[in-house]
Amino acid sequence: MYGGKLAAAPSAAGRAKVYTVSRIVEHFSSLALTVLLVVSGTPQLARGAGDPPAPTLEAGASALAEARYQVGRTLYARGDYAGAAREFEIALEIFPQSPKLAFNLARTFERLQDDERALAAYRRYLTIAPAAPDRDEIERIIGGLERRVDAARPKLVVTSEPAGAAVRVDGLEGSFTTPATITASPGTLVVRLRLPDQPEVTRSVTVARGQSTPLHVTLAAPPPPAPASVTVSAPAPPTAAAPHAEMDPTGFIVAGVGLAALGVGTYFFVRADGLAEDAEGLGRTPKELTRHAQLEEDHGEALTLGAVSAAVGGGLVVGGLLYAFLATPTDTVVLSFGPGGAAAWGRF
Repeated sequence: MYGGKLAAAPSAAGRAKVYTVSRIVEHFSSLALTVLLVVSGTPQLARGAGDPPAPTLEAGASALAEARYQVGRTLYARGDYAGAAREFEIALEIFPQSPKLAFNLARTFERLQDDERALAAYRRYLTIAPAAPDRDEIERIIGGLERRVDAARPKLVVTSEPAGAAVRVDGLEGSFTTPATITASPGTLVVRLRLPDQPEVTRSVTVARGQSTPLHVTLAAPPPPAPASVTVSAPAPPTAAAPHAEMDPTGFIVAGVGLAALGVGTYFFVRADGLAEDAEGLGRTPKELTRHAQLEEDHGEALTLGAVSAAVGGGLVVGGLLYAFLATPTDTVVLSFGPGGAAAWGRF
C-alpha cells in the first residue's frame, strides 16, 4: 500500500528493520541505475563503435556515487536543476573527493540562482583540486559571486551620539565602532552599544535582504575632563559684607489684624457695660420691663461678640508674632528687654 511500512526479519539487536515504500523504491532505483551503468560500460552493447564514451566520475568512485551522478546529469539535461542538485549533493556525500561532482553542483546552483550555495561549491571545488587547469576562470567566477552575495546581504548602518561607541551584534563575531556598516543575515538583530564607563544600551532592529537599514542611538556622553588648575599669586579681593536677609512681614500683618480684632472686642465690651447701666432701675412699669428685656438681650449679644473678637484677635496677635520670629533670620530681628517690658525690632 502506498505510504505503508514493511517489516523485515529482526536484526542482530533484536529489533525489526522498518522500511517505508519510498525508501525501498530509492534502494531499488539505485540498484537499477547501477546495473544500467554496468551494462552501459560495455561500448559494443550501449553505443555505436564511433560514439564517445559517456562522462563518468573519477577513479575510485563507488557504483552508487556513479549512479547518482548519472541521474543528476539526466535531470540537469531535462532542466530539472533542483533535482539535479539533490542528486549531485548525495553523490558528493558518498564520494567527497570528486572535483567533478563539486563543479557540477556549483554549476547547478548557478542555474538555480542560489549564489551563496554556488559560491560554497566552487570554493569546495578549488579545495579538492587546487591545481585545477581552470583555476583562474573559477576564481573570476568566485569573485563575481562574492560581490553579488555581499550586495544581497542586509547592511546595518549603526551611528551613535557621541560617536566611538563599541558595537556588538548577537550572533556575529567581532566588534565594531560607531559609525559602522555591518553585513548580516536577514532577520531581527540584537545590537549592543557601550561607551567607556557607561551602561550598555540594547536595541532590536529588523534587516531585509538587499537593503541598508540605519540605526542611530543617542548615548550619555562621559563628563568632560576637568581643566588643569593653574596657581596664580594675587591679592585676595576685599571681603564684601554678606547681605542681610529681609524680614518676612506676613507675621506682623497677621498680628496687626489681631490687634484690630482686639479693638473690636474692646468696643463690644464697653457697649455691654453701657447697656448694663441703662438697664439698671428699670422694671416698674410694663413698658420698662419690655425695655429692660431688650437691653439684657443686647447686653448678652455685645458680651458674646466682644468675647469672640477678643479671642480671635489674641490668637492672631500671638500666632503672627510667633511666625515673624520663627520665619525670620536671627540677625534680622532683635529682641530686647527693658524697664518697660520686652521689645522686638528689625528690618522688613
